[in-house]
Amino acid sequence: MENPKNHDNPLNLIKPEEIIVINVGGIKYETYPSTLTAYPETLLGAMLLKGKENGRKENQLFFKRNGRAFYFIMEYYRTTKFLWSPDRLVENQTVSQYELESELHYFQMPINIEKSEYASSKEKFKKSIETTIIEAMKEWNHIIQIGIFMTEKTTVNYDGKVIHHDIEETQIPIFLLASLFKDEICGHIEEIFEGCQCKQTFGEGQTTFLIFLKYDTKIMRKLARMMPYEINDSNFISQGDSSNEKKLIILNVGGFKHELYPSTFSRFNNSFLGVMFSDRNSKLLHPRNGNEFFIDRNGQAFHFILEYYFTGRITWSPSTIVAGSTITKQELDEELDYFQILNPVIDHAEHLTAHLELGAALKRLVSAIEGVITSGMEQSRDLIQIDIFRDTPPEANITGIPENFYIPLEQKLLWDLTFHHAAAIQSHLEIVFEGSHCEYDCSAETCYFRMLLVYDHELITRYAALT
Repeated sequence: MENPKNHDNPLNLIKPEEIIVINVGGIKYETYPSTLTAYPETLLGAMLLKGKENGRKENQLFFKRNGRAFYFIMEYYRTTKFLWSPDRLVENQTVSQYELESELHYFQMPINIEKSEYASSKEKFKKSIETTIIEAMKEWNHIIQIGIFMTEKTTVNYDGKVIHHDIEETQIPIFLLASLFKDEICGHIEEIFEGCQCKQTFGEGQTTFLIFLKYDTKIMRKLARMMPYEINDSNFISQGDSSNEKKLIILNVGGFKHELYPSTFSRFNNSFLGVMFSDRNSKLLHPRNGNEFFIDRNGQAFHFILEYYFTGRITWSPSTIVAGSTITKQELDEELDYFQILNPVIDHAEHLTAHLELGAALKRLVSAIEGVITSGMEQSRDLIQIDIFRDTPPEANITGIPENFYIPLEQKLLWDLTFHHAAAIQSHLEIVFEGSHCEYDCSAETCYFRMLLVYDHELITRYAALT
């Protein structure tokens, strides 16, 4: 809504109005009555207009309300813009969204805080983070580190591989969004990517999100409905078609019923089901009971076909049991041929299990290293070195004398994980032990991590949380 009163018009100065003082919780605001009456649907506008009609002249009003939050209400009257942000100080304090919402409701302001620039920018930023995580999940990564910098380009680290990444810019700078809403964003990630863990840290000029991903059928199915995508075989997430997404259907394959959206199949638009449920063929379909379609095929084997539409991959092995039955490779090939799924990526279940076990092993490795460092902190050490060897047990140098320490991993796996993920481990340690510096180097026989600890209030607090 535009304010019909134009304070920039010189004609408004010919007969200046008397000023009204609004005292809100002890904080005084001065303004013209016409600034307020320009919004007759608000509490103040209606109050002044009613007083004018009754011949009363108000020049001072008092409200026992939140004076700091009223600052943004007053600015809205003056500028027609909602200028609140969570980091904005009023009387040396910030104003929370809850505080502001209470005052907006009381003063009957036509402002929807959820549609503010901050709210829309925050949602856009969350979507960009979701997309970044999904990109990592396409390649079955397990640890993602996203660094949002004040002056530098955003970086993303996929399982130790650092790449530059463009997080879509918003009206509010993304560094400010990341620093202000870091806890909320981490909570959002853990809610959307159920079973995953998110840790966030904030340092000078940088906010970092460290995300540990978990893969299971439940999250794959959830992800398959989450994000829009352009139709091509490299996409991981299926897009909701504007018309096809509106109504759930029941797909009955050999007596096994599946409730889903037709757009599930639009990802592979040249497949049997992609063509069947395309918009162009919608009038040719003849469902039973309003929304049920029957296909006379192998219902157990269709489990893997549907998995392909959800994830872009087929996880199968001869020992996999579906509804009490195993499916042979020949049976699977028959259904792939019938449903016209060409050259699918087939992950043997044993391979997938091994891949997930690697993620758990890496976590054990990192936890063991963290334990050595916290032991050093208990002794107020400034320099701690950890050596991981190719063929012999690891050593920790806390007191100046190297000593063996135990990591619950087989030696070859321990070395392979350390050698291939050293960069990710180094980054993780600097995040966990914020303010400290970690150096690392790997040769053909040894990887070492040298922690230079800096003790400050934040690190001591973080250490206390770890222990």
